[in-house]
Amino acid sequence: MVFAPASPILTNCYLPIIWALSFMNMFPTKHEKLITIIIFSFITGLVLGLITKVDAKEIFIGLITLSAAFMGAYSAFALQNRKHERERTTAKVEAGNKAIFNLVRSYNTFLAFKKQFIDPFENDPGKFVSIPPSIGFEGKANFDFDSLTYLFQIGDPNILGELSSFQAEVEATIALILQRSHMHLNGVQPAMEKSGVVDGQDIYSNQLKEILGNRLFVIMVQGTDQMIEGVNSIILNAEKLIEKLHKIHIKNYKGHIILKMQKLNNSN
Repeated sequence: MVFAPASPILTNCYLPIIWALSFMNMFPTKHEKLITIIIFSFITGLVLGLITKVDAKEIFIGLITLSAAFMGAYSAFALQNRKHERERTTAKVEAGNKAIFNLVRSYNTFLAFKKQFIDPFENDPGKFVSIPPSIGFEGKANFDFDSLTYLFQIGDPNILGELSSFQAEVEATIALILQRSHMHLNGVQPAMEKSGVVDGQDIYSNQLKEILGNRLFVIMVQGTDQMIEGVNSIILNAEKLIEKLHKIHIKNYKGHIILKMQKLNNSN
């Protein structure tokens, strides 16, 4: 079977349609397509009117009609754009508030842990044993980093890195708390019971080392020190990040409600 070459006349007839379809694909939204069609129709009508020598009055009326249609479409497009911008802004504010809320929750969780488990034994030389185990500690900070990428443009470009480091620090500290609790329950308490030590009895450090053994003694001392350091660091960093995120959002999204932590008192 032999195919004949396309007729130049036929090809040229279809060129305007092909061009129009190509222009349509350049604009993703229906409003942009509508404006393109109106402009294309306006130019086409004007050219055809001049070619066919249409009466000037009819051309004038057509121009007014096309102009009105164009302005209507443009206004609708502008309104839709503003609506989309408001929706994007609302989504950013919600993402920022969610991140601040997670930070406040972490702050409160670790502050409560500090007050209950660490502060009462702050001056106790045997705090690595005196601090009781915490069963089922929960306090993870899970940030939705995909929803916070806008912070690269409006705030400190390092803020997402700081949030990521904070999340990793929280996870590591929780792991330390749970590991120490496990060692306390399954290592320290059985050893103390075996040696006949009763709850509340004063014991010197050298006695504890002898009761627990050197390995368990070192693990408990180091684990407790790292746990306390981690808890204090999380409380401090959470407060700094809350303040930083609050300032960034207040500056860029005026008129929106931005969360802020309110302390009940100034003491930790």
